Amino acid sequence: MAAKKKESILFENSDLEELQIELSRDRMKIKAAREEVVRRSFRATCEKADDAFVEIEGEKYPVVNIGNKGLGIQLPNDSVFSRGEELPEIIFSFRGLKTTLKGSVVHVSMEDEKVYLCGISLGKMSEEHEKLLLEIVQQQRLAMFGRE
Repeated sequence: MAAKKKESILFENSDLEELQIELSRDRMKIKAAREEVVRRSFRATCEKADDAFVEIEGEKYPVVNIGNKGLGIQLPNDSVFSRGEELPEIIFSFRGLKTTLKGSVVHVSMEDEKVYLCGISLGKMSEEHEKLLLEIVQQQRLAMFGRE
């Protein structure tokens, strides 16, 4: 009987070690995924009052932040877009102003149980679009932090 207990304990320790190894791998995957999303510029948060949204393939998505090289949008689930997907026509609206942009999906991540965020890199843009986004970001930054 003592031998069975000893074998049982060894079996449980073996399972525990495997679980610890698996958890360690999962932590490394999570860390790697977090490191993949690297922001190279300031992003201004959008509020409902900003009336900021994009229309992609006939569907509207709220814009949650704006950068001079990208947008963050809110998705209803993680299967709308996939990382690396090209978006040839993004109709971007901000406070009644509309413009058409092109971009690619940088990441799709879960914010909470029912909210997913999607980062879109806008890549090469016309000088006019670059100025427009930079102006929006600067206005939002001033609204958030005041004059510097």
